[in-house]
Amino acid sequence: MSIHKNVRTVRKQQKITQEEMASRLEMSTSGYAKLERGQSQLIHDKLPKIAEILGVSLQELVSDEQGVLYVEENYANASYNNFGKMQTNQNEIDKLKLNLAHKDEIIHYKDTIIQQKDQLLAQKDKEILALNEVIDLLKKQLAK
Repeated sequence: MSIHKNVRTVRKQQKITQEEMASRLEMSTSGYAKLERGQSQLIHDKLPKIAEILGVSLQELVSDEQGVLYVEENYANASYNNFGKMQTNQNEIDKLKLNLAHKDEIIHYKDTIIQQKDQLLAQKDKEILALNEVIDLLKKQLAK
């Protein structure tokens, strides 16, 4: 779905009229209608404000169902159009989330091992004390 169709769909879902959108964007109703029909390139300049009015992210407005993201950037009076696959980015995000979850499991396992080690060391210290007491008692018995 194109950007202007996304804008129209979201606007209708929000039950906002074209007149209200035009008023909030400080433009004529016919000018706004042209934006929604894709007859004007000004939509890219107004996208942040449109997203704000509609209460959605820019990503929601500029993406289509296949996950293609359209971004227009201007640098030194030159215009560049970038197309990227949002789905690819989402896959990478999912992989990173899995890696983080695995890391968290490893950290939890490490913490459990450290806790067990500390318990074993405490038990060893108690046994050493008990054995030292036995040794002292045996020495006293031998000395008698």
